[in-house]
Amino acid sequence: MAETTYPEIERRAEREGGEIHWGDETGVRSTCQHSRGYAHPGETPELIVPGNRFSVNMIATITNQGKVRWMITRER
Repeated sequence: MAETTYPEIERRAEREGGEIHWGDETGVRSTCQHSRGYAHPGETPELIVPGNRFSVNMIATITNQGKVRWMITRER
């Protein structure tokens, strides 16, 4: 794969009428458990947790001119 420098990408975007977007993504899941359980010595601690699991993901981009695009998806 050929290496391309940013100035080359910028020139190509200008020539083709395109935009350069800088992007990032993040996700949140409901499977995390931060609380602590308690049990008497010799017994296994049990925690009641909801049975519904879900995740939410977001991807966002921004251009050098400040144009922002984002999308959120949810999975069950």
